[in-house]
Amino acid sequence: MAGFDGFFRGEFPRLVAFLCAGGLGPATAREVAVEAFVQETGTWPPPPGDPRVAVRLTAVRLAAEQTWFDGGAPSADPPGDRLTSVVERNARGVELLSTLPETQRTVLTWSLNGFSPAAIASALGMAGTTVRSNLRHARERLKHRLGLAGREEALMTELREAEAALVNALRSALDVEEALTRVKTEATALAAPRVPAGRFGFDGPVRAAVEGDPDAAQDLLAAVQPLIVRYCRARLGGADAYSSADDVAQEVCLALLTALPGYRHQGRPFLAFVYGIAQHKVADAHRAHARNRTDTVAEMPEAVDLADGPEERALRAELNRQLARLLQLLPERQREIVLLRIVVGLSADEAAEAVDSTPGAVRVAQHRALLRLRSALERRR
Repeated sequence: MAGFDGFFRGEFPRLVAFLCAGGLGPATAREVAVEAFVQETGTWPPPPGDPRVAVRLTAVRLAAEQTWFDGGAPSADPPGDRLTSVVERNARGVELLSTLPETQRTVLTWSLNGFSPAAIASALGMAGTTVRSNLRHARERLKHRLGLAGREEALMTELREAEAALVNALRSALDVEEALTRVKTEATALAAPRVPAGRFGFDGPVRAAVEGDPDAAQDLLAAVQPLIVRYCRARLGGADAYSSADDVAQEVCLALLTALPGYRHQGRPFLAFVYGIAQHKVADAHRAHARNRTDTVAEMPEAVDLADGPEERALRAELNRQLARLLQLLPERQREIVLLRIVVGLSADEAAEAVDSTPGAVRVAQHRALLRLRSALERRR
């Protein structure tokens, strides 16, 4: 990792500024930048080439995945974030770039980050003439907007000063050393064995279960059942008038056992297959609840009930309802990530397998979701 610390300290604020110029909210840009550096540590020292290009391409890919998790919505951060306030006070360059068409904005953003047209063309897979043409059109558009016709040097001076002001403000606002510690910690975890303690890899047991080995099927079910139960309880625990979440979890397990003989690996992780069954069963339970307007009556217990009393159950039910209302504020994909990571307890790697994504995109999506929830709670106070 020789040289990485200095590279990170120099480039981290510039990468956050680069992502803000590309349209990400500041807090999201910070998380995407951290994750991009985490992934780049896996190939450090870098292969021949400019490591600044590599980390930006990784960040751009993560940003695109983040937009997918947001359902294609603009990746704006909740108001009130301190970093957002700092960027808003130094947003002249970001605002100007936002008025450009996407390709012009992209190539000019790379140019202001210090890359030559040839380097931009190589990084983005464009022809050099295309890059130069878009740079020229971007400058002409901005000169017209600012009333600087014929004064290209004045335009570039203004853009570069705005870029420098934003980067300098970010150097002060970002806790670069804390971010560096996070990168090293997460990179170490990423390099560790992927199978968590107490849980086995799925490939072998799945193969044996599909081939009809009953012991392998039972081992596989024992491994995934706790995940299924926690997921169903999180999705259904606040409802009142349909089968309990544990009943739905049992249906998921039975459906999984039934489907195993016909399971074929098609490029998606096995957890994604399990998660898909659970989603369908939860949706069926919601539809059944919508149709069923009867009031359920519990049977009298055959023994003394040592569980929580009525007051504790009422408080827990109210908490479940509040959590359910908060989760409804999130886009569907972010909601699933929060449930899988925080409620079910999956690692970023496991949650990524379940939703067929990457651990980096999952971590950034989780951060975005928690930002939204924190903002919602603050507004309700």
